Amino acid sequence: MLDLKTRHIICYALLNTFLLAGVWGCRKDVVNQFTPYPANQADFGLLLADVPGATTQSIFQLGGIAHDTMLLTPSGVRIFLTDVDQLLADEQGQTVAMSTCPNLLFELTEVSKKGEFIARNLPSVSEDGKLLEVSSAFELRFLCGNAVLQLKNNRSIRIQAPASNRKDDLFVFHAPVQQAQIGAWTNSGEPVYLADWLSPDGQETIYGYEIVSKQLGWVSNSKPVAGPYYSFCITIPDGFTTQNTRAYMVYKNIKSVVLLQQNTNSFQFCTANAPAGYPVKLLTISEFGGQYWMGVKETETGSNGLLNIVPQIVSKQQLIDALKSY
Repeated sequence: MLDLKTRHIICYALLNTFLLAGVWGCRKDVVNQFTPYPANQADFGLLLADVPGATTQSIFQLGGIAHDTMLLTPSGVRIFLTDVDQLLADEQGQTVAMSTCPNLLFELTEVSKKGEFIARNLPSVSEDGKLLEVSSAFELRFLCGNAVLQLKNNRSIRIQAPASNRKDDLFVFHAPVQQAQIGAWTNSGEPVYLADWLSPDGQETIYGYEIVSKQLGWVSNSKPVAGPYYSFCITIPDGFTTQNTRAYMVYKNIKSVVLLQQNTNSFQFCTANAPAGYPVKLLTISEFGGQYWMGVKETETGSNGLLNIVPQIVSKQQLIDALKSY
């Protein structure tokens, strides 16, 4: 019979043999690969809510106003309201006089930076798919209590917005909102005017644009970017889909941002309308599995564009700071 010490040695050897066999038996199945999390529609609006600055939204209480008024935002945008008792109507087209609505509110949202266009999911594309250079965009809303108002027929609002590097070939565009999604821009055919005015203290001349809008909602001063247009795509790893990822083409020298669309049955995000010869940043932002991912590459648009991007894990604050810098 084996003594106690010998039996301990044999048991220890057998135990190590079994453990090693288990480890080596498992190693053949170990593969380093990206495993996608279950599809999850990330709430990008909530994720990117901190990107726009606090001064990009202004709310004015106008209850009982009965005279022509000029409103001024912290960024220097001026809004002119004239003939105020004949300016607004309800959804049925009935006149709503400002002087008779004690709780009248006017809300103005301003978008002037490319990171803000991304955060608000605001496109730089016209209804026919062409790229737009957007100088600035505004959302105009009037509310009487909980009732959303509209402009009466043949009425308008005049907006003066400060701007540097002004251009003289812009037009007024409007974008519809359906089910909380902002659609493509439609050219109203109304020109945008160059304008200048004195600062509130009268000591400085402000240069910018004057926009005359006959609609509320989203308004921009924009112009189409000349073609020819080519397709451009990025490829990203399996698991990054429209359920958890947004991909953008951000133009560096003009104020344009394009949301890339995912091709069916592929890992490519593409646009069919990229004018050649423009330096751009390709950007992906993703949220899933409790983590944030971002991918960035720079290139120039051309006749045969395809670029591979591998997103990296970032903190939420890193993602927000990156967008604020655009």
